[in-house]
Amino acid sequence: MDEDAREYYRDQLYQRAARVFLVNDADIEKTRRFFEELWHAGKALTKDTHIRDTTRRRGKVIDVYDVTGSNCATHSVSGLRASGSKIFETYYTSLTTQIPIARKENFTIPISMQHFLIEKSKNSFSMDVHEMTKNFINHFPSLKNPTLKKSSTKEEIESFAAQTSSALGSSTGYSGGTTGGSLGASYELE
Repeated sequence: MDEDAREYYRDQLYQRAARVFLVNDADIEKTRRFFEELWHAGKALTKDTHIRDTTRRRGKVIDVYDVTGSNCATHSVSGLRASGSKIFETYYTSLTTQIPIARKENFTIPISMQHFLIEKSKNSFSMDVHEMTKNFINHFPSLKNPTLKKSSTKEEIESFAAQTSSALGSSTGYSGGTTGGSLGASYELE
């Protein structure tokens, strides 16, 4: 791991309050291959003066971001499924028919996925998911006094939309990624 990776982890932990989870049934090699294929297929970044040096050096555009259809949550779900993980498969028995019903959880809203993973990590019977945030904080301590960055108006609107959508209910089994999202892209591919 190089300094760019450590800087990225610190940014996510201290500036963005990221949570870290270990998914026990995910094949790490398949997961890595999925995300590396996305990165290799990505396009070079446009000349934007507002990006960090690490992003300029290593960043690529892998798709058109839309908080309601194509984002970190939708890619994480796809990556975990590609790895063979079954954490998004849920089963219940209908009270009226007593027939077992299977469904696949699908997340568009990042905070909804985070809530799902937090709840999964609390389930001491399954042991499918473990929260590792404290381990990452211990391994990647802040090099400076962490201060939260000021969000842009667009980021505030997207955050509000995500929080509101998340508060409306749990996963539906459908993702905005299947419909192209509803808010439109945050940027366009060239």
